[in-house]
Amino acid sequence: MSSCDLLVFVDSTASTRDSWVFRKLQRQSSFRRGGVIPTAICLSKAAIGAGVLSVSVHAAEVGALYQLACLMRLGRARQRSGGMISVASIETKKWSFEDVCEELFHPVMSIFTGFMNACVCLGSAAGYLIVCGQVFVVIFQADNATRNLFVVLVGIFVCCPMALARHVGFMRHLAALSVGALILLVIVVAWYMGDRGIDESVTTENFLLGPGGATFITYMNSINNMIFAYNNQFNVPQLTGELTPEPSRNGMTKVALLSTSISFLLYASVSILGVLAFGVAENQKDSLILDLMPVRKDRSTS
Repeated sequence: MSSCDLLVFVDSTASTRDSWVFRKLQRQSSFRRGGVIPTAICLSKAAIGAGVLSVSVHAAEVGALYQLACLMRLGRARQRSGGMISVASIETKKWSFEDVCEELFHPVMSIFTGFMNACVCLGSAAGYLIVCGQVFVVIFQADNATRNLFVVLVGIFVCCPMALARHVGFMRHLAALSVGALILLVIVVAWYMGDRGIDESVTTENFLLGPGGATFITYMNSINNMIFAYNNQFNVPQLTGELTPEPSRNGMTKVALLSTSISFLLYASVSILGVLAFGVAENQKDSLILDLMPVRKDRSTS
């Protein structure tokens, strides 16, 4: 073996060892990009948003039984549809919803789905900014001008960098923080109910079946709100491609099950606790942020 061949052999051995060490470190990191848990959190956060704040309003109108039944049925549909999309991505080797549609159907279909996904993302971003403004007002008792400035800054320094990220897994820490904040919201509502007791307007009958008088439109609005609990299929192909060590159907099955469970537990908890804490009458505001605002004012004055 010549000296040149020896150098090549040593270099390739070192590269192989370094890559093996890197893969081992990646496997040891439970929150690495492409892992099952962070991927599930990113996928669930793509659906969980402003809708969770108003889900208790709809539960107070239609009853907990209808609400939970729809959440379970829609969760099952979400799990199956996500599995089919991930299989399509793996088979076609396409890692975006638009590319999968173009490969399996027609370029016109990819343009249509791209337009629809862009509208959904814009609407979700607007909803997030509105909620951020409400939370800012509740915490800091800010006026409208300060709130508007805060919303603009969040849009520039948070939403814009997130939109430019090439990998969805890049936002796994922010997604975990957001899900953690929503869990904290559930804890706050549970604390409020424990401190104030169950609202006097709640009975066993109207809690389970609603107060009555709900129209067809009321039930449809409730379903529309719950659809957003699982409306994250457009992120499935990209997250499938980011799975490590390689995209697999088994891995995405675990991701779909975990993300669906996270969404169901959050929406179900808010539905039940929100109705018990704030009632079925006029005490129920448009969102939990507005429901908790009087508590913030009482604490500030005391």
